[in-house]
Parts: sequence; C-alpha cells; structure tokens
Amino acid sequence: MADFNGYRLKGYPDNGGHNVIRTLHKAFTSDSSVTYIHFKTNVPIASYIMTMIEAVGYNYGMQAPIRCAWGFYTYGTYIVTQSVRTSAYGGMTAHGIYASSDNYVCIRGYTSGGSYFNGFVLNGYQTAGNGRGYDLQITASSYGTNSGNAF
Repeated sequence: MADFNGYRLKGYPDNGGHNVIRTLHKAFTSDSSVTYIHFKTNVPIASYIMTMIEAVGYNYGMQAPIRCAWGFYTYGTYIVTQSVRTSAYGGMTAHGIYASSDNYVCIRGYTSGGSYFNGFVLNGYQTAGNGRGYDLQITASSYGTNSGNAF
C-alpha cells in the first residue's frame, strides 16, 4: 500500500498486520549543538514485542551518510534484549535503548560531530511473530545534549 500524500508506506505479511513500516518518522536538525537525539515509541515494556528500528539519512555537518539500527524485545517488566548496530557510516550512531518513566521503549542516537543539517527517516520492522500487526509509532522526540534518559 502506498500513500503519496506524505504518509507511511506499510508492508503486509500474508497473515495481515504490519511487518515493515517505511518512514515511521522523519527527523531533521539544524542546530550544531545537538549531539543526542531521543525517540519514544508506543511499545510498552510489558508487551512481548520484538522490533527493529533503523535510521537512514545524511548528516551534512559531518559529511557522512546515516545508517544505524536499534533492536529490542520487551518481555514482562523489562527490555530483555537490546542491540544496536552502531553505524554502517559515520553520520550517526545508535547509542542506546531505555525504558521511559512511564514504561515505553525509547531509543537514543548520537552524532559526535553535531547535527548541523542532519536529516533522516526511521523505518520500523516487526519481523518476528511477536509484534506482527502492531502499529509501531514514534510518540515523542527530544534533541539536545542529554546522554541519559530524556523520557
């Protein structure tokens, strides 16, 4: 299904539900002091959902492409598996995954050279049976110098 009015492109598996969400979120910064970028998802900690989110774009200030990813699996009352693919290029690294104060999964990216004209999209993948059909969303974002938890 394609929507050419600026909405998300979703891939559907044979049994229904979303397994790929292209352009889950668009991000753009123009402030060179921004080094950490946080995103809060709508995935509850106690949801038993397996997810991968990737960032793809370009960091003009660092003159480098962006391609990094966060993978997580929520189980019970915590994030049982957390993995980051730091970077295939140098534009931004996947810095961490954490739980928000209201128990949702958050991801954090890092740009060592700042974020002067840093633009990228987040793509979401629900490739395992856990999470298939879940409407993954980014519910909040924070840009700044906070290397800890923003939400």
